[in-house]
Amino acid sequence: MTINVHLRNVNEKRYKLFKSAAARKSVSLSKAFEDAISTWAMGSEETSEEQVMNDLTYRKMKKQLEKQYSGKYVVIADGKLLGAEDSLEKAWSIASPYKYALVTRISKKPLRAKILGSSLRIAASEHI
Repeated sequence: MTINVHLRNVNEKRYKLFKSAAARKSVSLSKAFEDAISTWAMGSEETSEEQVMNDLTYRKMKKQLEKQYSGKYVVIADGKLLGAEDSLEKAWSIASPYKYALVTRISKKPLRAKILGSSLRIAASEHI
């Protein structure tokens, strides 16, 4: 799946360098941008490929989840929906075997949590 992206307030010199580098490598700007995004995202200590996969799965399924599991906690790991539970504790029991899992309550303002190794972070978010 591809999307159109419009960027504003990009430094002109950096853009020209980026465009020039892509041309020298005979790569389209789209491909160069995708590679740059992947490199940047995977270079972050807080972002893994599994987390990106779980986030994408959630975004793709969001409308279906809202219809089917409103008010429940869903668990997504390895890019798959593993289950939906009424309590956060039950959802964590499903997520606990996975190094990276997305657990969120399906509502207008979901509670989003990730298991990151041995640490746990919970953040309220309007947009996931």
